[in-house]
Amino acid sequence: MQYFVMQKAKELGIKVMFDGQGADEVFLGYETYIPFIYNNMKTSNQETFFEPLKIFSVTQESILREAQNHKDFQGIFDRIQKGSHIKKEYLNKNDLAPLYDYQSFFSFNIRELMQNNLQALLRFEDRDSMAFG
Repeated sequence: MQYFVMQKAKELGIKVMFDGQGADEVFLGYETYIPFIYNNMKTSNQETFFEPLKIFSVTQESILREAQNHKDFQGIFDRIQKGSHIKKEYLNKNDLAPLYDYQSFFSFNIRELMQNNLQALLRFEDRDSMAFG
């Protein structure tokens, strides 16, 4: 979609655009964030857990409904380890711990943005915006 937006901008002679690309990454709009939300919910009471999410217009019901799909991550890990043909050295709990261990919503967001999303976001932005000069 962004490719076509940039194409139209070129046709209209627009040189600079703010297109909103990346807002989902910055505002945690993807399902990859459910493990963090779930762990945060397990370790805090409901009042403090839902407070930071109010700014994202996320309902308690939608979070709880989604969390039901992600039972206990330790249990999932154990099932994978027991019934898997994956070598044990690739299923090290210490290696996987950083995926679900965050001290705050802010630290989680920073890690996701810097280590996972920013490179892809910039690559797509650059490719699409440069396609038309």
